[in-house]
Amino acid sequence: LLIMTISNVALLLLSALLAFAVDIACPFSCSPSFGALTAKEHGQFSTCSLRRKHLRIHCRQEKIGSDMTELFDSQTKNTAVKKFEKDNWQKLTRKEIFSTSATVSTIAFLFIVSVPTEPAQAIDLSSNILGAFVAYGHYLGLILAAASLTAERFLVKPGMTTEEEEKLAMADIVYGIAGILITVSGYFRITAYGKGWDFYSHEPIFWVKMILFAVMGSSSFFPTIKIIQRSVDIRALKEGKKGEIAPMSVKLASRITKVVNAELLALASIPLAATLMARGVGYAEWLPWQAGAGSFAVAFLGLGYKYIKEALEWTEDEI
Repeated sequence: LLIMTISNVALLLLSALLAFAVDIACPFSCSPSFGALTAKEHGQFSTCSLRRKHLRIHCRQEKIGSDMTELFDSQTKNTAVKKFEKDNWQKLTRKEIFSTSATVSTIAFLFIVSVPTEPAQAIDLSSNILGAFVAYGHYLGLILAAASLTAERFLVKPGMTTEEEEKLAMADIVYGIAGILITVSGYFRITAYGKGWDFYSHEPIFWVKMILFAVMGSSSFFPTIKIIQRSVDIRALKEGKKGEIAPMSVKLASRITKVVNAELLALASIPLAATLMARGVGYAEWLPWQAGAGSFAVAFLGLGYKYIKEALEWTEDEI
């Protein structure tokens, strides 16, 4: 940017020097050629030149005895001729100077305008593009999470077939990928492409949003573990390593359904919290980030431990 600014200033100085050089050189280069004059002015100028020569010859031949009146008349005519020449030469000179100076100034202006400035815009543009892709990944993750949870909600039922349980396992895999996408893109939005950590750390609704995300993530441990266990049994059945597996019980289907409903409720509340957070609702400068982070950790670790333990200790003997 500094180099471009210096080059622009140098170009302006060069154009000014060219115009000044034209102004100085034009009086010497503009010879008394009368091509730019009209035919009438050319005739008048020629007549005056002949009269001036005639008066000079007459004065030389009659140096003595000339009358003072004739000498006064000749001087008056000579002065009129010189004034006529000067006026026409000034008209020609001003036209040429104005035309040349205007041409040089126009070329210099067009060149300066065409020189690209503000190279930092390219950096801002690339940053904006990356920020747009990060935001797109965040929204895409939320859409995939909602779609996969909805699929799980309608697929889960007692006595599922093998094909239905395979579809359920595929939906849970998509949900896991969506969770990773939301986490990674959310991190970059907080640290690099959003409002900045200084804003989010003092926004209580941001921490409410994070607690909702913790509920959504930790609650998924129970259905994910049970789906993985049943998928392993189904694969062993297909490979002949296991004779028979019991279909999904009413108890397990009901529990998974309740957990998925809780995940959908938490996911549906996240956009509302994000909207309020982005508008600075409830912003508190005095709020320490440790308080919000502590609440998030307690919710995620506490619920995570609860659902993991429940899944691993699950029994089918109770109805």
